[in-house]
Amino acid sequence: MVNLNSFWSRIEKTDDCWNWKGGKTIAGYGLVYEELRGGNRIRRYAHRIMWEIHNGSIPAKHYVCHHCDNPSCVNPEHLFCGTSKENHQDCIAKGRDNYGERNGQASLTEKQVLEMRQMRKQGLQYKEIARLFRVKEGTAYKAASGRNWRYLSEQLI
Repeated sequence: MVNLNSFWSRIEKTDDCWNWKGGKTIAGYGLVYEELRGGNRIRRYAHRIMWEIHNGSIPAKHYVCHHCDNPSCVNPEHLFCGTSKENHQDCIAKGRDNYGERNGQASLTEKQVLEMRQMRKQGLQYKEIARLFRVKEGTAYKAASGRNWRYLSEQLI
């Protein structure tokens, strides 16, 4: 069980976000240690505990997400419950995704991927596509087949 006095003492309320001032993950999410029977402890996210305080249990396979995009915020008004897909859609809608060209490790552009897909439709082999774009055959396969860059699937030529 979480010590609620200790929990509330680690929150700094502002006019907007309620920032967690206790321990945090590298990504900035608040961490709380919960005491279990037998003296064991588990780490839990502070925003999930806040959700449970105000809304009850979190449905299986659901996330507690932030409208404010502030990982240390525990303001219940800023939290919503959603599936992995809903969390991902929220991320994309807010421009926080790192897909495609936004990914620092991307070796291709969207235009190149669409060109690769066109070439593949015309019968070119992945090996030849890879040579033309100066990438590994596996990279060409994943891009041209739609295994990667899936969000471009509606744009298949």
